[in-house]
Amino acid sequence: MNTAIRRRHLCVSPDLTGLEQVDIDNRRGGYSNPFTSRSENNRTKPMYDDILVPTDGGEQMDAVIDAAIEIAAHGDATVHALSVIDRGVFLTLEEGLTDAVESELTANAEAAVDAVLEAVEDAGLDGESTVRHGRPGDEIRAYAAEIDADLIVMGTRGMNGHERRMLGSVSHDVITEANCQTLVVPLNHA
Repeated sequence: MNTAIRRRHLCVSPDLTGLEQVDIDNRRGGYSNPFTSRSENNRTKPMYDDILVPTDGGEQMDAVIDAAIEIAAHGDATVHALSVIDRGVFLTLEEGLTDAVESELTANAEAAVDAVLEAVEDAGLDGESTVRHGRPGDEIRAYAAEIDADLIVMGTRGMNGHERRMLGSVSHDVITEANCQTLVVPLNHA
């Protein structure tokens, strides 16, 4: 019986300049490429084919985009940019403001996914972009399932406990409910 333990970890480096890759396989006692895995015929294959990058277009998204591109480049993965317009915003608006606000939010969301797509294409990778309406956490998970995402790379602002209770945390929602791996990049340090 083989009792070897394999642990694969992918995290942002402490200085936030890149990713630290750690693939510990105590059968070999060493490290291997964390962006590949072994197929049934024991050939190396890319670990990630489809990477989802949810974005709100915030100023600090560059760290998230860079992390996604670095991972995607190792396996020639497709990067999918997604921005979600939160329908909850419209609940408190006066009726006459809804169209103007929706138009502005749509323009911002399209600019956000275009920024990701531009960076992806500049890196020589394939990318797609989508804008959706709904609850961000729900839409991110639904889109990840639709495209059969292997990895979600997203940012978090590191809200304190009170903020998280009052506003919720999209990244926490996605991490706890997503059916694929999730890499969270802290934006408050980026």
